[in-house]
Amino acid sequence: MNKKFQKIISTLLLTALFINTLFINSVFATDGQNQTGFSENQIKQIKKEIEATYSNDEDKANAFFIFIGLDERWLDNFTKERKIEIYNTANAVGVLNEYFVETTNGITEEISEEEYTVQEKAQKGKKSAGTSSRSIDSGTEEETDSYFKKTLIWIGTNDNSGYYAVITTFEWLTPPINRGVDALFLSSSSGTFDSSRSGCAVEYKQTAYWGTSVVTDEIVEEFDENDTDNILKTSNYIGYKFNLPNDTTSISTSVDVSDLAIMLACGYYVENPGLITNFSLYGTYFHRIITISTSVSVKSVTDGNITLSLKSHFKDYTIDKTLTYRPQ
Repeated sequence: MNKKFQKIISTLLLTALFINTLFINSVFATDGQNQTGFSENQIKQIKKEIEATYSNDEDKANAFFIFIGLDERWLDNFTKERKIEIYNTANAVGVLNEYFVETTNGITEEISEEEYTVQEKAQKGKKSAGTSSRSIDSGTEEETDSYFKKTLIWIGTNDNSGYYAVITTFEWLTPPINRGVDALFLSSSSGTFDSSRSGCAVEYKQTAYWGTSVVTDEIVEEFDENDTDNILKTSNYIGYKFNLPNDTTSISTSVDVSDLAIMLACGYYVENPGLITNFSLYGTYFHRIITISTSVSVKSVTDGNITLSLKSHFKDYTIDKTLTYRPQ
């Protein structure tokens, strides 16, 4: 984390503990240990701490986003004006984090945050030692289990009744294999997505090795928004497709992709905000598993769950638990 934000985040964490910002049953209708909610009064207290520390409006907004759980890497993908607007109007926040491992036989299982953290530290140890996360033996590649984290964030605003800023992210310690044209979606069955306020970002590290020694190491960042050929949208879902590179290996050299992360953000309107009792949001990542398929199109949407055409060519990473908000 950038050192300029470390002090304020530490202070805010203490404030959060003081005002008991654990999971709030009056705001959420889901179960689980990895959920956090902030009510309007708690948001006011958090902003008070931020206002006392920063005078620059963008720094205030950045500190707020980092505190509620958005990784710092995504901040530059929002315009200064949009970040400040969300910060100024935010009156409630909900965050859902979940952690998973996909084994080499293709089975995906939910794991604890503690287990994920252990794997995260192990991967950082390999990187600091300058070695590949994949072993190379006579030109063959030994695949390892793939660990990833999913985050779903909604931010209620007081400038427009029933309007929310919603964000979903997926982050991998070791990326899924056989990468290609994939897609990330936000969906819901009871509202309307504002595609004019949407964007999708992809970030990964690309490392070239000679044997086990690093030759080059670079961060690759891509961003797409609004009117693009890569957007897939209707009123109840929005998605972006993107092309991820595969690792390459020869007898003595290799190119690895690591630290893969994707983020999709969008505005969302709840239908009849004065009458609705709850709504569910879904963050879904579709990973291509059949190399001959390069197209991504939606076949159907039921209760917010998306089905792609040629579904057998993709693996669906929709998380079964959904985040449901009850307006106060």
